[in-house]
Amino acid sequence: METEQTLISNDTFTCVRVNTSPPTFKITWSCRNVDVVDIKKIGSIVNRSTDYRAISRQTLNKMRTITSLDANQIVSARSALLKNKIISSFYRMDAHVIRIIPEYEHKGILYVSNTYDFPPLNLLRGILLRRGYSTKSLREIFVNKTNAAKILGTYDMQQYVIAEANDAESSFNQRQIAEIAAANELTFVNYFRSLGIALKDENEIAAEQVAEHGRAIATPDILFLDNVIINGVAVTWLDYKDYIGTNVRFLYMSNLSQAAEYNSRWGVGAIAYHHGAISTMSIPGTLLLDAGTLPIKLCNKDIPTSIRINVVSETKTNTQAQTSQRKKTKNAEK
Repeated sequence: METEQTLISNDTFTCVRVNTSPPTFKITWSCRNVDVVDIKKIGSIVNRSTDYRAISRQTLNKMRTITSLDANQIVSARSALLKNKIISSFYRMDAHVIRIIPEYEHKGILYVSNTYDFPPLNLLRGILLRRGYSTKSLREIFVNKTNAAKILGTYDMQQYVIAEANDAESSFNQRQIAEIAAANELTFVNYFRSLGIALKDENEIAAEQVAEHGRAIATPDILFLDNVIINGVAVTWLDYKDYIGTNVRFLYMSNLSQAAEYNSRWGVGAIAYHHGAISTMSIPGTLLLDAGTLPIKLCNKDIPTSIRINVVSETKTNTQAQTSQRKKTKNAEK
């Protein structure tokens, strides 16, 4: 005779274990309603603004008054929309760089960034490439984040530090964001393990695929080994996304492609977005869920823009050395 055991039950998440072989876990999972109109309102502000920094308190408060979203949902939506704007404007920026250079040389990176509405770091990289810096050296600076003070001249180094401090896409911010996302993903996976559900995680799936194919091919965060039914739908895989689910093109297309790959291998699955998803959004063969309603503590990514410590240190060292050299030159001239 089948028996049922309620493992957890609250206003947003209920899990019942049914004593079958293998066990069946019936989950009722409530999600917040994200209105596409709210996303459009945020997008309108992003597209009219020339601010590429981490969101300011003033902008956040403004967005809170015109939407029904909470602060963390707004931060996530604004980040996605800003990235989409950057991607969409790349070729236009690339075509304008040559004529922007004279203004950069006299007025600086923030002036040209605000005037032409291009992100400071991307714009600076394009400018430096056309001013004679090699692709290899720029990769060292912008990707590896090393040797900036050794490669760049005084003025360009100053502008690089300014660009880093005024661009939310700086690698300093992105590295911290990636670390938070990884920690949240681990918390997410461990929660389902704590319910007693047999599963394989991303690392275990990858190891099996590398052994069989020589490389990882498709790795959802969770592949269920027990029977799991979420909101009446049997699912085989579950993936966590550390952002809000929106129709922002570059993210949506990535999610769509990934889900199609997982579905072709394992069947129907689900994606759980940290801050919920637009209620009208859909991905074939995939449930869209809200990780924010789980009874676990997930960290948020509202990280203020900050200049990397080693960049500041490099700049100070570089400036001190140049000041010392100027003093020596002046003394010699006297």
